[in-house]
Amino acid sequence: MNQQPAFKGLDIATPVLSAGGSQIRISAKGIEVITEAKFEVKAGQHVFSGREKADISVPALPTFQNKNWIGLEHFDVDNSPFANLGYKIFFENNQVIEGKLDEYGKAHHDNVPEKAIRVEYEENHVINDEPWDTFDSVLAQLNNFEK
Repeated sequence: MNQQPAFKGLDIATPVLSAGGSQIRISAKGIEVITEAKFEVKAGQHVFSGREKADISVPALPTFQNKNWIGLEHFDVDNSPFANLGYKIFFENNQVIEGKLDEYGKAHHDNVPEKAIRVEYEENHVINDEPWDTFDSVLAQLNNFEK
């Protein structure tokens, strides 16, 4: 009588053992242990062979040519930007850079001299509100309105 096994092997594609919120996955990529709890290994001997070398290519970083830069931000007491306001930046070698702030009250310049001494902003031309009527005048207008 010739006895043959019903199957010659058992292939399980990526078996996963799960218990108590932890998992062990075995695949062609390796063995992965996942747990939120403590990970403990108990054995009479722990053998760790040397690490494998992975060939990686690191792209070259771009060269950075800007030596010095300066940025400006100019806001009023309510944190509103001084949009389109002119300015002058004075540097220690008597060089001056002029420009206008953008709509957000900001400006940026690259490749500037090393030390800025001061920044001067144009005067902000604010349209003054007309003075309000006195309380008595407003009250009189309201009284006339009710009639």
